[in-house]
Amino acid sequence: MEESPEQVLARLARHRDSVHRARDVAIPGETRPPLPGSRPTGPRPAPPVPRPADPRPVRTAPPVGAWVSAQPTPTEFIPPGFHSSDLGWQLSQSPVLVTIFGLLLAVVASAAAVLSFEELSATAAFAVVGVMVLGGLAATAKRIPAALWWTVGALIGGALGRWS
Repeated sequence: MEESPEQVLARLARHRDSVHRARDVAIPGETRPPLPGSRPTGPRPAPPVPRPADPRPVRTAPPVGAWVSAQPTPTEFIPPGFHSSDLGWQLSQSPVLVTIFGLLLAVVASAAAVLSFEELSATAAFAVVGVMVLGGLAATAKRIPAALWWTVGALIGGALGRWS
């Protein structure tokens, strides 16, 4: 069914009026915010009180083309290539590749922990796994995203090596 523009506008106006009429029906105990574009019916609120200027320095955006952004992302552990100067898609922007890299890192840490229990004495293996976990925790404190994968892999590998 084809409608002329005037018919469409008339239908939209009727719909708007019906929404406003339904909105005016009072429900006991319920307060609703006004519709967008509608005029408030109550008294006007007081204007906001101006605040003094903030003495802290304002963060500025990094220069265009800078690798490190103002808001660090969880994928900044893969540096950009030296030959790429454009701001197009980068390897570090793919959550799938970042997750695969993290899982691979956890497997490497787990295998290193299990092999340390196989090849070294129990005391030396505990020391190796402890250093791996402490290194991962220190890197996690520095907000290196891959460090958490390493730490979890080392803990799981240490448990597997100890009780196998």
